[in-house]
Amino acid sequence: MATTATDTRNDELTDLLSYISQLGLDDIDDLLSRNATGSGDALNDEELALLVFAEEAQGLLNIVKDHVSAAPSGVVDDVTTLLDQLVVMEDMARYDREMAIALSEGRDPPPRPVRATINASAVSHAEATPPPEYASPTSADR
Repeated sequence: MATTATDTRNDELTDLLSYISQLGLDDIDDLLSRNATGSGDALNDEELALLVFAEEAQGLLNIVKDHVSAAPSGVVDDVTTLLDQLVVMEDMARYDREMAIALSEGRDPPPRPVRATINASAVSHAEATPPPEYASPTSADR
């Protein structure tokens, strides 16, 4: 029975995220500006859910808007940088979610992930290889 409730909840969340993903950035901007001006209109459930989602994802929205407006089309480096930023943000969001679930269930927090930087993908293998003095000894050295 709990599985049915969980499945229903997951379906509702999937439907909500699907709807939100179909909205354009302009729709979200309109809703945020309408909320900021404090117009007396009450928000319906759909608009309230979208508003909460948009406020939580404001950082991601700003990054995407910057890349969309500033990057000339076809620039691979900008796309790679954007994807790297999105991966780092998704990893942190995943960790935050795991932490919240662990705390709500009274479990120990999950181990903190290795801190990734947005420019981590730019590090070449040569830069990541330790200097020879720190390399492990080989059988010839023993």
